[in-house]
Amino acid sequence: MRRSERALGEIEEAALASYVATASEGSGSLTDSRVAFAFTYLASHFALDLLTEQQVAELMDYIESHPDALS
Repeated sequence: MRRSERALGEIEEAALASYVATASEGSGSLTDSRVAFAFTYLASHFALDLLTEQQVAELMDYIESHPDALS
């Protein structure tokens, strides 16, 4: 899958902006670096239209409930 530099920048910006917005809300689960990585990974896939908002929400619910599954 080839992406332009502009598209890659937009995807990166969407993932990081989502992380910053969520972290600034005081979401404690993002203090775990594994969960924070998973969140930005899922956010980038959402930006690529590979996942729906519902899928991201379901996956994050699972990840937040089972952070050791990421190890």
